[in-house]
Amino acid sequence: MVNHKKIERLWREEGLQLPRQHKKRRRLYNKDSSIIRLRPQHPSHIWSIDFVHDKLSNGRPYKTLTVLDEYTREALCVAVKPKMNSADVLDAPYPLLLRYGKPKYIRSGNVLCREELAA
Repeated sequence: MVNHKKIERLWREEGLQLPRQHKKRRRLYNKDSSIIRLRPQHPSHIWSIDFVHDKLSNGRPYKTLTVLDEYTREALCVAVKPKMNSADVLDAPYPLLLRYGKPKYIRSGNVLCREELAA
């Protein structure tokens, strides 16, 4: 019978690098359904918006804005531009609002914002 300790010992003896252990992902919700983070209940309930900044192999920077429906885990929008200003950020979700309607909540940078509906 071979267990993980024996495999790790053999790897070290052969001078091989041990695989890195993964961090355990923290649970977003408790088992008793009490909320740590608001759980999406239906499509277009919660949208997540995130920015990614990176550089191409030639050194030119680019920015990516992604909009994700947390219930369906569908990427609703991925906007990529070399430079992104506030007008570009506001223009990206506009077609989504026309197609899917307004989400009840928008999550951005681990902050949850409730969109107030005009009466």
